[in-house]
Amino acid sequence: MTQDWLAAKMPFWNKNIWPPQSPDLSPLDYSVWVQIEKNACATHPPSLDTLKASVNEQWAAMRDHYIINACKAFRGRLEGVIAADGGYIQ
Repeated sequence: MTQDWLAAKMPFWNKNIWPPQSPDLSPLDYSVWVQIEKNACATHPPSLDTLKASVNEQWAAMRDHYIINACKAFRGRLEGVIAADGGYIQ
């Protein structure tokens, strides 16, 4: 589905430009979603609706300073990827 959308909307950007094993550089990927998943799944939601509600609650409870700090780490992560010649980083 994603590849179909990209092909229709961005034909100049094929799937090989961003390899599937590339490091996560988005603050949402490397920090925010990790925290939301950890907290939302801690209670083992019994249904999809309960899980969705828990994710929404965790997002609403996310403190601004956490998101700001995740964004501040972005430059360091970019520099790490460059130093690793495009490889994986911690």
